[in-house]
Amino acid sequence: ERAAEKDSFHIKTFAFAAVSALTLAISATLFKYFAVIYDYWTVQFHEYIGVFLAGVLVFIFSKTIRQHIASLIKNRRTHAKFIGLNVITEGIMIAGDFVLNYATLLLPLTFIFAMNGLQPVFLLMIGGLITYYIPNLHGDFAQHLKNKKILFSISIISIGVILAMIA
Repeated sequence: ERAAEKDSFHIKTFAFAAVSALTLAISATLFKYFAVIYDYWTVQFHEYIGVFLAGVLVFIFSKTIRQHIASLIKNRRTHAKFIGLNVITEGIMIAGDFVLNYATLLLPLTFIFAMNGLQPVFLLMIGGLITYYIPNLHGDFAQHLKNKKILFSISIISIGVILAMIA
């Protein structure tokens, strides 16, 4: 019974993913529209003001997130690791966002999103390499390869990108 439940299709999860994809597509379209009218750095600045305000609203209205952040800051053992790791990952995220947004000015949005859709494929490849060369670091990666949903999703993404490139 549990196995059948695990492999079932979850409409709520699919709806959240569809709304997320639509939101990202609208955001990229608006970014490109305004960056062409004004300039890249002005629109980039306003985008980050919006991201900051959204983060503040989430922090204000989500008690769970406030509690998690407070517990991480209070725990002296994880405090430095958390801050250091967060600075590194946010720096990488911001650099990636700059490059992605700049690419939206140079190329059609469909091409950008098709290439951006390849992230799970690269994640799978990088995870496989890490598991092969450093098996102690992420030993349960082989379990992900057995998940039919993951392999099916990555196959659909790859086929879609190949078809987009051919067309």
